[in-house]
Amino acid sequence: MKKLRRYFRNFRLFFSMLCLLLRNVRLFCLLIFTKRLMKCYNKACDICLYLNKKNEEHPFTIEFFALYSKLTKKSGVVNSESETAGASSMITELARLMMSKQLYMNQNLSINDVSRELATNRTYVSKEIKRAHKSGFRGYLNRIRLEKAKELMHNSDSNEITLIAISEKVGFRNYGTFNTAFKKEYGITPGEWKLREMQPVN
Repeated sequence: MKKLRRYFRNFRLFFSMLCLLLRNVRLFCLLIFTKRLMKCYNKACDICLYLNKKNEEHPFTIEFFALYSKLTKKSGVVNSESETAGASSMITELARLMMSKQLYMNQNLSINDVSRELATNRTYVSKEIKRAHKSGFRGYLNRIRLEKAKELMHNSDSNEITLIAISEKVGFRNYGTFNTAFKKEYGITPGEWKLREMQPVN
């Protein structure tokens, strides 16, 4: 009986050692895999840097380095003029999309929707809107909506379309929001602006 107990103790000790060994082997394999993955990542970055150096004006390289600005700061390779050109073309494309697809009319429009349309990420879009328009996405969108509202009020007959209908048409959820945004931007309410526009010029 004592021998049997000793055998069991020895077997348990051997089994524990085997489990510990297997766990260490798994950790070792994971470390090797991570190391190889990092090597592949570094090679991919080196290839991108090389491509950018070879052809800085290529649209792919401009977009790549604009999206991954942290990488460009480390590399010191990217031409700042190329970055600026890429950013300004994105802002131009954004303005074109807003008008051609009338994105501003969507009451639920978000920066994620816009970044999907532009095939880029929201952080880059937000940063470039702030740089170009000195405001966030919501402020930029509201300014477009307010300009379109002014156009509608100027071109429409006083009885043809109400201010509530105009506010909904340009993408505001309700007249109250439209009224507040209009007064904040232009210093007067939409109603006052419309009355002023209707007055005959002497």
